[in-house]
Amino acid sequence: MVKAIRLSLGHLVLRLGSRVHTIIALIILALIAADLATVQTFKRISGGLYDTLIAARPATSKADAQVVILDIDEGSLAEVGKTYGRWPWPNHVFGKLVEELHQRGARAIVFDVIFSDPDRLRPESDAAFNRTITQIGQKIPIFFPMVRLDPANDAKSQIPTEALPGARRIGSDADQPSTIAVLLPQVPAALDQGRLGFLNVYPDKDSVIRRYPTTLQHAGWEFDSYAAKIARDINGQQKIAGEFLINWKGKAFTYDYISAKDLLVPLPAGVSAPNVQGKVVLIGSSAPALQDLKATPVGSPFPGLEILATAIDNLMNDDTIESASPLVTSVIALGFIGVLTYLFSVALKPDQINLIFLILQAALIFVAWLLLSFSNFYLNLSGAVTYGAAFFAIAKIVSLQLAPLGREAIHQAFEQRASTQIVVHALVAKDLNAKQIRYLNERIISKSSAVSGSMIAPILETDEDAGIFSQDFQRTLMFVQFAPGPSGTAPDAHHQALAQTVIRRELDTVVAGAKVSRSLVFLIDIPSLSSTAPVMLGPVLYAACVQRLHQGDTA
Repeated sequence: MVKAIRLSLGHLVLRLGSRVHTIIALIILALIAADLATVQTFKRISGGLYDTLIAARPATSKADAQVVILDIDEGSLAEVGKTYGRWPWPNHVFGKLVEELHQRGARAIVFDVIFSDPDRLRPESDAAFNRTITQIGQKIPIFFPMVRLDPANDAKSQIPTEALPGARRIGSDADQPSTIAVLLPQVPAALDQGRLGFLNVYPDKDSVIRRYPTTLQHAGWEFDSYAAKIARDINGQQKIAGEFLINWKGKAFTYDYISAKDLLVPLPAGVSAPNVQGKVVLIGSSAPALQDLKATPVGSPFPGLEILATAIDNLMNDDTIESASPLVTSVIALGFIGVLTYLFSVALKPDQINLIFLILQAALIFVAWLLLSFSNFYLNLSGAVTYGAAFFAIAKIVSLQLAPLGREAIHQAFEQRASTQIVVHALVAKDLNAKQIRYLNERIISKSSAVSGSMIAPILETDEDAGIFSQDFQRTLMFVQFAPGPSGTAPDAHHQALAQTVIRRELDTVVAGAKVSRSLVFLIDIPSLSSTAPVMLGPVLYAACVQRLHQGDTA
């Protein structure tokens, strides 16, 4: 049963000829249209390809020297811990850092530390820190992060959405009362000054961070992400686009790092204090013990603090990576599939198609690499590669598996139809090359089957399989067609017309004005071939054609 179905499919593919590849392409195009409206493969980024291209960039723009990192590293935890105890430090220690940075001329201070709980054992420390933020925050901007909690907890929260600093109304939903689950800094001065943004960054499904959001929306309200808020307040940017691909400046520790202990512990004699004049200073930690390490395309583990620094740098300098729209990448996929359809329809050799397919994929990836390396534009090829590979795989299965089954069905028919004759069409066209012969084979099979409604197939690809006859008949096309009728009758007018119209018309389509030096149509009784093994049918029929062509038996 299964074999019968496979043979039927093979026969169908054989009758459709090159049209089968067009049908496959149309099916893929329908899938692409559905994709754009639903799963949006063209919007997704293939992590492996993107990460490889990012890592292969010959150079990147340099990290902004105005962005520096004050790092609570392992050394700081050890040294400062001798005076203030184990982490977390009392908040007034951070106040000392703020005072030191302000005195040394810092342009802005950015905390990558969550002050989520008041220090109930040392309330005076919190009060001192709050006073410092109140005083210095009036002179230079000091930023604090908020953290968006699980939306499932929104109903339990007592924080009104519209009460959050920086809330912007964007929809009619804002008219309805709502609450939001969010972790706020327990620093009253920070809330009063309103320099807050959401610190949340969401990795892709493979847990790698490639993008950075610029906004967060909830219940008709919109808020800045942390990096967007900082860039907006420091540089005055008003137009900040949506989520963007981070333009990495290099591997971890590319930015200038200053150890926190260098501002909190007296420096050895002869060691100069770090220079932060006019700089945006981020305070956070790269220490593994504090577990703020992430996976990125340029390395893992990567300090979360430096991810924030890179995002701020990108936005302040308008240096983000832009990604092509799904519409653009879908058009590229359509073009890719169109080229593949043409390659299969012209009946190139399998090795040639394989090579061209690999070259096309390599060319697309190379163009994507060039754009990413020299223009900060990412041509997302995940959709084109996915659907192109799907078309290629299906077309190869059809060409290598089903089409031979169709020829096997013809061989079976020779054995089963003992009272049937076959019509052999043969012609010699010396103006055609081997590639045109194969292409003409495909077209004639397709057109003749449609006109006659009967099974038709090539006997041999004569430029390769003719053996000892190849030198004399290298440009010979031959086809077999089943024809009911009594033994010994001549080819009827229908078969003559088929030879004169379809075959000659297709020949002229391939090469206008191609000369046919000899052609013929003749009948062979199947009973006379009943003792011939199926694998030898082609050579036997070919030999019959050779004999008749030599005899000048033309039609």
